Amino acid sequence: MKAPDLHVVGLGLLSSGSMLSFTHRLAKFLPMITGAGRLELQETESTFRVATRPFGPMGANAQDSWVAFLYGLMRQINSPQLKPLSVKLMHSKPAWSVDPYREHFQAPVTFGHDACVLEFSRADMLQPLRSGCEELANIQDVSALSYLTRLNSGDVVARVQMAIIESLRETDSVSLESVADRLRLSGRQIHQRLGESHINYQTVLDQTRHFLAKEKLNDPKIPITEIAYQLGFTDSANFSRAFKRWTGGSPRGYRNRERRAFKSPVAAL
Repeated sequence: MKAPDLHVVGLGLLSSGSMLSFTHRLAKFLPMITGAGRLELQETESTFRVATRPFGPMGANAQDSWVAFLYGLMRQINSPQLKPLSVKLMHSKPAWSVDPYREHFQAPVTFGHDACVLEFSRADMLQPLRSGCEELANIQDVSALSYLTRLNSGDVVARVQMAIIESLRETDSVSLESVADRLRLSGRQIHQRLGESHINYQTVLDQTRHFLAKEKLNDPKIPITEIAYQLGFTDSANFSRAFKRWTGGSPRGYRNRERRAFKSPVAAL
């Protein structure tokens, strides 16, 4: 993991409205920052589990360093009093004492799992953060994507994503021709280069629209119909069908769930 590179999305992370929002944001950007693995958020009736799954072999020291860094970052965002309910590591139990692990995480630690996991209570994950401002965080998300695209200029997928965002921002068009013009490439060249990354233009377009849709739905002042047009859909019905294909639910349902999460009564506990 290249943890120091997380400064690229630091302002957005710091502006997250809750630990849940913070984790979603980190999971979204981590694959762009490092190709070593992905972050998953697993929900149960009473907890949220933040799981890291590396794409390849990851030594014990690397696992320990990453999970310790992630835990420290979450405490910095939330509070030094934040404690996980449990910690799971992929490597085998060390021959020496496990007490240093338990003392550091202040929680039970087990070994030999298929992912590195920090488990927290729902109350801790849903409680609003004092420094949180989702509107600012959403703005920073797009800025961070632009920065990462420039940083990784050789990544054709990131370049196409940014060209789609710029095209939508200026013309509401997501045609392959408009994106190709911005990249000074032909449509055939884009298809060929995306194919080398085992992805096609429609998939990149869907991923980018999905990314932007969630950001815009977090702002209750933007009507869903307006979001549909901003994303290049001809009407809200087409947008709703696409959103259901991406998430399994409706745009309105997603917006309502997010609003309930940020207004959760656990804030009063």
